[in-house]
Amino acid sequence: MMDFDDLDEELEQKGADLEALAVQNRRDREEEEKARAEAERLAKSVRMQAGLRVQNRMTGRTGEVVAAMDGTPANFKVRFDNGDVRTFPVAKFEAEDGRTLLEVNPEDGRTL
Repeated sequence: MMDFDDLDEELEQKGADLEALAVQNRRDREEEEKARAEAERLAKSVRMQAGLRVQNRMTGRTGEVVAAMDGTPANFKVRFDNGDVRTFPVAKFEAEDGRTLLEVNPEDGRTL
């Protein structure tokens, strides 16, 4: 004869296991979505480098990257099409084709 108490305990344990798996699956799905979003963001961006054509987001003025300033990732020199050379924060510019500019790695900034 079957012991229903044992069956109830077994069902409760399996239910708890399934609930734990569902929680883990949700976490995994969230991590995958974050990784996918980051990959899409990187695909729509470009790392700043010398010679890269850029444009000011506000004015539309275009030029090319000359150098990072003092190896800092947040500022760079741009030579505008009229020959004017100025220093700006990366956030004010985008690549000429509309991609977002990524800051230079500090190690790379010294050699840019």
